[in-house]
Amino acid sequence: MREIISKIFNDYNFEEYPLPFTKNEDVFFAVNLNENCINFYLVVFLSEIKENFLEEQVPEYYYGIKGLENRYDERMDKNLSMLVCLKRERELGYDEPFKKTFEVEEDPYFFKKYVFTYTEEQENALTQLFKQDKSDSKTILNDVVNNTSLFVAYKNQPFDVENSIYNLCSKLLIKLPFLVFERGEKQIEKLAEEIRNDLNKDNLLKYAESWLNVEETKGVVNVDDILAVLVEGDYK
Repeated sequence: MREIISKIFNDYNFEEYPLPFTKNEDVFFAVNLNENCINFYLVVFLSEIKENFLEEQVPEYYYGIKGLENRYDERMDKNLSMLVCLKRERELGYDEPFKKTFEVEEDPYFFKKYVFTYTEEQENALTQLFKQDKSDSKTILNDVVNNTSLFVAYKNQPFDVENSIYNLCSKLLIKLPFLVFERGEKQIEKLAEEIRNDLNKDNLLKYAESWLNVEETKGVVNVDDILAVLVEGDYK
């Protein structure tokens, strides 16, 4: 997952730096000094959120960054965020780990915090997607989230591994505010066309239009008009 997250930050013009005070930890520091989008992100990869994470680890990270000789920038004070990439054995439900995730994101001290959860199966699926598609991450994420077929499959079976791609890409767009979601107007038009075609197959479009043509008189619909639609399938 680190390779994918690193690519996303790089595609959005972040520069990545190691942190000397994080021994044997999977962590990197990403900086974007674009005047229109100044951002500093500490990215941490974990397999669990320990009890002392907020009380000990987070302050240690914060003061470690503030103590950097060549990397500290006063603009960090208002633009410093933390992305926790949490690898789980299964998707989080409404259990204790979910509660801990919520506590981390709601904690107001030191960093603005975002927790991105995923399983190994989901990581593999997302890695495969990024290897197959040579586009930049912005295009990949938006193409997936705008895909109506993937959306429907995910809504019908949200915990199916095969539907993980939509879940992960939509979560990334939510967890990383600098990511821009571009709504695919063509996809919306295509969906509308598909719905219209399906209605036409069973002559349902004409039936629907008949209902729309039923007029009200002083807020009341004529019973004969309703019967005309129900019995004849038409209204004149």
